[in-house]
Amino acid sequence: MKYLFTILAFFASSSSIWGQTLEKFFGGGLDRGDGVICAENRDLSKQEDLYYKNTLTPKKVVITNNNNKKIFFQLAYPAGAWSVHEIEPGYVHTYNLLSFDRINIKIRTNGKDVEYYLTGGERYEIKWNATKSIWDLYNISID
Repeated sequence: MKYLFTILAFFASSSSIWGQTLEKFFGGGLDRGDGVICAENRDLSKQEDLYYKNTLTPKKVVITNNNNKKIFFQLAYPAGAWSVHEIEPGYVHTYNLLSFDRINIKIRTNGKDVEYYLTGGERYEIKWNATKSIWDLYNISID
């Protein structure tokens, strides 16, 4: 089993079609050596708020894409390297904070970056900010 994961990690780390196929198959959950791993990739549904209210912990953050476009962004643990991530339209990704209490996020629109930190136990949404003309981050309360 150890060898299977070594082989999968090798193919996932390459820029070949194998890496792209494996990433799609595993929902972006493979560690490509960049540190931040998507722990869960879920399609949005009517029960999402109830699901996240019951499962969100202080060591996880949730990012939602309710837009009709794929969203690209970067994540980094404190003092860590940035890694590129994406969320398809209508999907929710959960990220583990490991031993940290937050994770940094960077979103780029037309060459302009916005950077924030995500606090554990919170749910966020990336959506268009018409006032600033950028993709921006919003905290979503779960009541």
